[in-house]
Amino acid sequence: MLALVLIAAATLGAVAPEDEGASDAEAVDGDASLAESEPSEPEADEGEPNAVESDEGEPNAVESDEGEPSEGEPSASTASAATGASAPSAVVGGEGGGEGGGEAGESGAPARGALPSGQAKSDDVPLDEDELEGDRSRRRRDRRRDVDEGQWQVFAPYPELGPIRYRDPENRRTLWLGIDASATYLPTSFGLADHAVWSVRPAGAWALALTPWLAMGGRHAVAWYDADTARLRVHEHQAELSGRPLAGSRPDVALDDRLSVGITTHEIRWSEVADGAESANGLHDTIVHFGYGLDHLLGTRWRLGWQAQARYAWVEQDTQRQVRLSMRLAFHPRPAHRLSMDAVGYYVNRDLEPAGQPMPRHGIHGQVGLGYSWVGRAGVGPWTKVRATTHFRSGEAPVYELREESLEAGYGEVLVGMLARWP
Repeated sequence: MLALVLIAAATLGAVAPEDEGASDAEAVDGDASLAESEPSEPEADEGEPNAVESDEGEPNAVESDEGEPSEGEPSASTASAATGASAPSAVVGGEGGGEGGGEAGESGAPARGALPSGQAKSDDVPLDEDELEGDRSRRRRDRRRDVDEGQWQVFAPYPELGPIRYRDPENRRTLWLGIDASATYLPTSFGLADHAVWSVRPAGAWALALTPWLAMGGRHAVAWYDADTARLRVHEHQAELSGRPLAGSRPDVALDDRLSVGITTHEIRWSEVADGAESANGLHDTIVHFGYGLDHLLGTRWRLGWQAQARYAWVEQDTQRQVRLSMRLAFHPRPAHRLSMDAVGYYVNRDLEPAGQPMPRHGIHGQVGLGYSWVGRAGVGPWTKVRATTHFRSGEAPVYELREESLEAGYGEVLVGMLARWP
């Protein structure tokens, strides 16, 4: 067996030189024709022989699992010789494939595995739509928060339309409007009268900025009062002209002032008196007042205001000298919301010998109140206030001092209304 193998190897070795030349020529012709027809990839890398069919169309030898040539195949030495003879053709084929690939790239045909024109391959991880929407929501909340923080000073001159005001509109032609209704009810259990005493007072108020440092405002109301021995309808009017001296001299200061001069009137337009008492129709008072106050900004959310006012009142043939001191502490949990606590005190000096009912020469009256208000982005919102007084509107409205009992009766009042600002 060994002798046969040696003889076959010698025979193939003698024939190989002739076949090598023929094989090389045929390989060059085949590769050239493939390169001209279509681009192709190299059949094999340089330096690595390929397993190709022989010139006679017979397959190369492949070893079996036992390490011996399979039946009907040449021996290992024969396969080795055939591989050595065909190696140059593999190299030539690789070069031809490379040239063909270059020609295809120059002609504009996309290379295998490349992305279409206009698209770029990215290594970024695609974002989830839910995450993107969450980011947008957070950015919107941040923008709203930034806007709110920037609106503190815009809302700082909060619409104030009550009888006592600490600030006015600051921007030219800014208008504040408000409507409200206050009510009082005193049951018989209080022992003040034989039947319940009540009053209702709807009102409208306004304030207009003429310049950044000058404003005017007013308040108008009609009150119905039902007591034990009298029923009244009282018309009330208040008008003020106010200025801000610090606005021109120190515009960046952290406090604001209010210098005001005004007039207030109360007149009884209708009355019904029991027990043959004299009618109170036409009875009225007139109060001229001059005041000054400051409003301090304490941080971002707190404001403290105080005001002193000198008042002179005419009540028919009598006169009164009054001093009013007031203070308000306001807290803004948000720019549009305000919680406030008010305290007001009156000192009243009456004539020694009044022409009407006998009254004490000196009197001190007080009021305390709690309030809440909210103004939305549209410039409209509700407000409410609860207050308690030591006397029934004494000092505030001298016309109600028809009887000495009004000076001794304390009462509470609930106010509900709406505020609006434009623009």
